[in-house]
Amino acid sequence: MFSGYSSVKVSTALGQVADDIRYCREEAEATRDTCWISFDVANNRYTLYRHYPSGTILTNPVTQENFQVQLGQGSLDGLTLSAVSFTAPASNHLAFTPFGTPVGGGSITLNGSRVITVEAETGTLDIQ
Repeated sequence: MFSGYSSVKVSTALGQVADDIRYCREEAEATRDTCWISFDVANNRYTLYRHYPSGTILTNPVTQENFQVQLGQGSLDGLTLSAVSFTAPASNHLAFTPFGTPVGGGSITLNGSRVITVEAETGTLDIQ
């Protein structure tokens, strides 16, 4: 396999993770409820919820199944959740208020060096 192909595949997968974060934010705004993502580094996955902190798993609008994403397989093959660090509500949770504002900022590190940063005030995503 060409290394360029691998790089494109990882970039595409990073885009999907960023789209899921945006979806969580939009869902919070649309439903006027807190929505959040719980990142599970040990099991290389993340899950989208509504109603912080008790949580009801969101339904993925594409698959109509629970919105739990397993990295390292399918279209996300080659992607590993290396580290997660958020300021609030918990170090492994990214939550959005009913107005779409993040509760705290932080970052998600994938494959040891690719980082998605979420700005605390605006929710702007920066993918490196």
